[in-house]
Amino acid sequence: RQLLLVFAVAGLSLAPVAADLPLASDNAYLWLKSRTASTGLVDSYQDKKDVCYTYDQAVAAMAFTAKGDLGSARGVLDALQTLQNADGSWYSAYSCSLKSPLTGERYVGAIAWVALAVAHYERRSGDAVTYHSMAERAIDWFLLFQQGDGGINGGLDADGIPLPWASTEHNQDAYAVLTYFSHP
Repeated sequence: RQLLLVFAVAGLSLAPVAADLPLASDNAYLWLKSRTASTGLVDSYQDKKDVCYTYDQAVAAMAFTAKGDLGSARGVLDALQTLQNADGSWYSAYSCSLKSPLTGERYVGAIAWVALAVAHYERRSGDAVTYHSMAERAIDWFLLFQQGDGGINGGLDADGIPLPWASTEHNQDAYAVLTYFSHP
């Protein structure tokens, strides 16, 4: 009630915000579509750089799936499928136009998000085959960093050295992925 009182005193209303959410959602979706390169990757920033971050690709695939644009989601997931390393990981960033790695870092959080994007796509599309093994390989990779206390450390730095830290966020992501894919 205090928040409503603050809005009332300030002369603000929540109603116009709610009415604009579908339009805002459509605009964000159209912006993502406009950022999609011919490679299927979504350019992460509206700048002159040619950078597509793995995490952003996962989020874009999820957004396309949520909007019902399974074709665009498949475009992103197909691109990620071709970029997946033999060990199940992805590099942190790629050239959008060349699909070549720009960094050597491989982060558990971003890779867990790709698996989350696959889970979201599977639930929404009913297709539990096309990208399932890609997600399973990603899980196998990030579980290499699980510690004795159950926490999963951050991944690998640019030199391929294991990162000594763990984050709450990427462990929550891993938990959701492991729950969906029924890993113990």
